[in-house]
Amino acid sequence: TLTNMETSDWVTSTAFNTWIGSESSSWSTAGNWSRGSVPVATDNIGLYYWDLGNETTISGAPTVNNLFFSSTASPTLGSYFTVNGNLILGKNIDLSGQTITLGSNGYLSEGNYRFYGSTGTITTTRNLSNIDRQNVGGLGAKITTTANMGSTTITRGHSAHQNSILRYYNIVPTNNTDLSATLVFNYHDDEL
Repeated sequence: TLTNMETSDWVTSTAFNTWIGSESSSWSTAGNWSRGSVPVATDNIGLYYWDLGNETTISGAPTVNNLFFSSTASPTLGSYFTVNGNLILGKNIDLSGQTITLGSNGYLSEGNYRFYGSTGTITTTRNLSNIDRQNVGGLGAKITTTANMGSTTITRGHSAHQNSILRYYNIVPTNNTDLSATLVFNYHDDEL
């Protein structure tokens, strides 16, 4: 398992713009980032907890390429954000009422971890046609249909509906007739 990282653990890399938190908890402070610049949409982001003592607050509605939450990080989700590549969880993260948008190639990799919280959602919009058990965006809803659903928005939340598990899906296709679709509804054991 990972422990708190120290500055002596740092290896210079251009692959990731890594949170070091040396100035404050502000996402938009350049000195808090390994590259010395606030992340942009093409950046791969690693969020860790360093012995410098400042956790980040994700704010300003950023868009990034890939985003990794390490097992040591406990960021605050202070605004919505967009991930166009992989969103990888190394720990459980509270949605804190925010919306995470997965871009057209975005994919949620939860593994043994999960997003949770009675408010907040994860959403993506994709063009879907003739799909077989497709786990769209990694959100856990596997859809099968030979129909053309068109542009389809899938939103996942984590509150109970009618005394059910702590997960729900809202699936809104452009073409919503004669779909003859099947849905496999996945959830995490901690959502029971």
